[in-house]
Amino acid sequence: MKKSKLTTDVVDFGKKKSNPRGLDKVIRITPHHMAGNMGAKECAKYHLTTTERSASANYYINGKDIVCGVSEDRRAWTSGSPTNDYKAITIEVANSTKGPDWKISKASYDSLVALCADICTRYKIDPHYDGTKKGTITMHKQFASTTCPGPYLSKLITSGQFEKDIKAKMSGSVEPTPSPAPTKPETPKDNSYLVQVTVSSLNIRKGPGTNYGTCGSIKDKGIYTIVETKSGKGAKSGWGKLKSGAGWISLDYTLKLRNE
Repeated sequence: MKKSKLTTDVVDFGKKKSNPRGLDKVIRITPHHMAGNMGAKECAKYHLTTTERSASANYYINGKDIVCGVSEDRRAWTSGSPTNDYKAITIEVANSTKGPDWKISKASYDSLVALCADICTRYKIDPHYDGTKKGTITMHKQFASTTCPGPYLSKLITSGQFEKDIKAKMSGSVEPTPSPAPTKPETPKDNSYLVQVTVSSLNIRKGPGTNYGTCGSIKDKGIYTIVETKSGKGAKSGWGKLKSGAGWISLDYTLKLRNE
């Protein structure tokens, strides 16, 4: 039985619900969705044993499980189009949500991409969706009256994201999430300066203005470092914040000396 090395299990259809490919070569991949959340092996067994549907697929995926149902050298009955299926490897993928979106989980999508990359590498397929029935990526709804593979997977295919992810996997690269360009750290601006108090008693206030309460006073006519300057009520020259954190003083009663 011809299958991918990524296969985690097998439900061998043998000659049931499949045909020899004959002279047809594998030249495309056709992803489908289960329209449900069956296990990969369970869905394969259902297709194999049910008398209600004449359906089969080469592979079945749910999360990390990749089950081979129909050998790659045989044509599965998946797309409602013998013309497509004779040349395609078809894949059923479980859904993580119901309609209308029919999403698939990240784990299932990653398995689908890995499997398709493996198939395309082995069969020398350049994966590309061109909207025609002859593209190397096709969809069930191109051949039958159905919404398969569902809106979620269809959008990934038609937008080109699906083939982009497959090609990245084929090249052995994983496109990282872009990170912001490193920025040169800014050197903090030091606007501090020295002042000498010119009065024998200068109130220290809780904020820059006479509308703030006092929290101390300066009585030594000493030299102090101002680290921030703001305008405020009661001071024409503004208010200076003391480096000590004690509070704010009116600069009307100080003499600016130099930068610290």
